[in-house]
Amino acid sequence: MMAASRGLQSAGNLVTPVENGEGTGRIANVAKRKKDLSEPIEKYEWEVDLLYDGRRLDRFVHHKSHWRSRNVVQQIIRSGAVSVNGQPGKVSTRLRKGDIVTAVLNLPKVDLSQIKLDIIYEDDIIVALNKQPGVLVHPAGKRLFGTLINVLHARYKDEPDVTPMLCHRLDEFTSGALLIAKDANTKRYIQREFEAGRTQKSYLAIVEGKISEDEGRIDATIGPSRAKGPDYRSRMATGVPWGQEALTTFTVEERFGDFTLVRCSLHTGRTHQIRVHLNHIGHPIACDEVYTGRGALSRADLGLEGEGEVLSRQALHSASLKFVHPLREESLTIEADIAEDMSRTIELLRGRNSHEEKQAQ
Repeated sequence: MMAASRGLQSAGNLVTPVENGEGTGRIANVAKRKKDLSEPIEKYEWEVDLLYDGRRLDRFVHHKSHWRSRNVVQQIIRSGAVSVNGQPGKVSTRLRKGDIVTAVLNLPKVDLSQIKLDIIYEDDIIVALNKQPGVLVHPAGKRLFGTLINVLHARYKDEPDVTPMLCHRLDEFTSGALLIAKDANTKRYIQREFEAGRTQKSYLAIVEGKISEDEGRIDATIGPSRAKGPDYRSRMATGVPWGQEALTTFTVEERFGDFTLVRCSLHTGRTHQIRVHLNHIGHPIACDEVYTGRGALSRADLGLEGEGEVLSRQALHSASLKFVHPLREESLTIEADIAEDMSRTIELLRGRNSHEEKQAQ
């Protein structure tokens, strides 16, 4: 049973659960939907406050739209898409308190119905998905629409009490279990559980090389990499002075000669943690282009006959999440079936192993 000080029913902590007409729990005081993310937001408008008085236009828009790099923001301004008080702005335009800055974006059309949701658990306050690889979970960078959160907003568009919110994130090319809160209070509760280390996250990864030990512990700080090179803006590194503490444990599930299947448990939640830690011990995740420079595995790479790619994304899958349900106060485990491309790769590796063992006899 979960301690009362952590539950949703504790006074002064979060909120009090109430009963709906069907007799099941729902959280009271659900935050109102601030915006509808089921449609692309093509126009942004901001009023300049005292904090930004005298700032350059490019710096202002960059601060207000954190999903854009400053270089991209400058390109957008130069294209004439940003105005100040109705007049085309320049990168170096100095703003004054009370100015109205408007940005109009030309976003590509995306058919949200083509992004399928594989729902593996749902109740009044949470929904869990088996995320497919290649799907971005939220708008970022140049991808401002056509993400998983947009699809979820479309799904619950007609339910005024539901505002889908990510409880955690998965990289675009990582598959598996993803937890979504249906309101802000549930999101805050679950994220507090994550931060306090009271949840269990398990991942499966195919890594390069043969790991000799059956289990291991990787305790190395992680922080942004400042080394120049391909993907340097998105790369993370271990052992940097500005890094944060990070701990990953792993057990070997299966060995395939020059590849190993491992199950990893996260004890902290740093960006790219498993990818960076496995690379740190000399066993990077297969097809992790950011950290290995190789983004695909072919049949030839596996020593198999024939042509064609076997895997074209990082071999990382969020296998399970275990946490205490906010209302029921019972342990809940969410398990996601391994994605088809990783499953196929594992079967091919097993078949190759079996063939090599027969030849050795």
